[in-house]
Amino acid sequence: MKDFIHEAPDRGDTFSLEHYIGFRLRLAIQRYNEIFSRQLSKLTPPQFAALVKLLERGPVSQNELGRQISVDAATTKGIVDRLEARGLVARTRCARDQRKINVALTGEGANLVKHKIPEAEAVASDTMSRLTQIERERLVELLAKL
Repeated sequence: MKDFIHEAPDRGDTFSLEHYIGFRLRLAIQRYNEIFSRQLSKLTPPQFAALVKLLERGPVSQNELGRQISVDAATTKGIVDRLEARGLVARTRCARDQRKINVALTGEGANLVKHKIPEAEAVASDTMSRLTQIERERLVELLAKL
């Protein structure tokens, strides 16, 4: 049986984990999630995103809501299930197409999300606290291109 020896990487190698986009994005998401869970402890980022989209757009189909917050159908259903159990959203069948399920904010959901938006803005600010305002704007612009 051949022995496998782990050799130190050649110093000429150009790959560095610290310069790898996936690694840096994961660290940024970890930082964001940690701050988010401290500031908005009763909601997850996807739940907050769903509430914000419903506030912005009004009632939409459950599938459309998932597309708007970039999550798959099964995840969307779980998000809506939990928000509905808390009385923050309500589901109804579409009158024109009984296969479609529409989701809307309840009064309680609208009030909650309106009060949580300043906290979410603080989360974003805390997450990017080490950046200048110009760097913050540029980062968001660059991420939008991905």
